[in-house]
Amino acid sequence: MKTFIDKEKKVARLQKREDRLVKKGNKAVDEGRERKADRLLGRAARVEDRKIKISEKLKSGGSVAKDGKWMQKAAASIKRRGTEGKCTPITKPGCTGKAKALAKTFKKIAAKRKGK
Repeated sequence: MKTFIDKEKKVARLQKREDRLVKKGNKAVDEGRERKADRLLGRAARVEDRKIKISEKLKSGGSVAKDGKWMQKAAASIKRRGTEGKCTPITKPGCTGKAKALAKTFKKIAAKRKGK
């Protein structure tokens, strides 16, 4: 699985970046440059957060349907919950968030299929 390997590499790269930023931050502290140290250590913390999120996704297997039937599952869920037509037209006030994003995706796929 190609994406799994790519994400492992990304985690390793983020670990290197975090280590480098922490090292620079500690050096800045030793030199008495507090503002620079705060900035560098803050960046290191954000990199660490990204690394943790990616590694958690790796452990959980990600959020995309493994069998490639995400569209069919989404359509079935819409039908089951009775929310069909919630975003028709897409400018409706109730059409927000994930529903709007899904409607735009469906619209884009349909346009591509029709050749527009």
